[in-house]
Amino acid sequence: MMPLRQLGIEISPGFLRATRGALFQRALYSVADASAERCFQLIASRFPSQCDPSVLPELAHDRQIMRGNDESAAAFRLRLAGWRQAHRLRGHAYGILNALGGYLSPHLVRIKIVTNAGVWYERATDGTLTWSKHLGTWNWDTEPTLWSRFWVIIYPPSTLWQVAPADGMPGPWVLTATASAIKDVRRMTYDWKPLHAQCEWIVIALDPATFDETGTLEPDGGWQNWSVGNPPAANRLSTARYWRGQEVYHP
Repeated sequence: MMPLRQLGIEISPGFLRATRGALFQRALYSVADASAERCFQLIASRFPSQCDPSVLPELAHDRQIMRGNDESAAAFRLRLAGWRQAHRLRGHAYGILNALGGYLSPHLVRIKIVTNAGVWYERATDGTLTWSKHLGTWNWDTEPTLWSRFWVIIYPPSTLWQVAPADGMPGPWVLTATASAIKDVRRMTYDWKPLHAQCEWIVIALDPATFDETGTLEPDGGWQNWSVGNPPAANRLSTARYWRGQEVYHP
């Protein structure tokens, strides 16, 4: 698009194209160009595909879409553009799964949600959503009456999180997830869940074969405690890490 200061001079009469006239018009139309550019930027700021990168955090806050630590600007723009479709699933397990999957991109992460009764929801690494009913296959603490509880199971690839050695510990115990990532995962789970539901635990499954609804019963009904016996013995799978899930996020 031709700048107004150039267009104004070209369509002006000859006596205004002289040195002083041209300088006056250039000064006058420069202000008009600045005003037009400001209007253009303000209009473009409504559209994630067109806005300046500095506007993305404001759009994310307004549309309640959280950007992942490793998520590219191009991928985040696409998610912001689809915020209406995303929020149609708010309050459903699929909404939680998609929010977490988008946040953890570009890593290909399989995520599951299982209810206290044994209804399983899964988001595959390609984004496909499925659900199945296997009643009685999930028994965390032998409390079948607490029907509103659910658990999130994340299968992170090694490019996302892995276990690392800790000082003074005999093996790799520490998960490389940052404190901010843990807080974000908890926040999204809380924000996107149904109002009546409570996330009990977020399980980071380092073995992709674990927590299979059609396989071995995991957990076995006694996982409310980390350890049992005297001396204490591990009571949960050592191939997973466990984050408390019901902690309320306060903005």
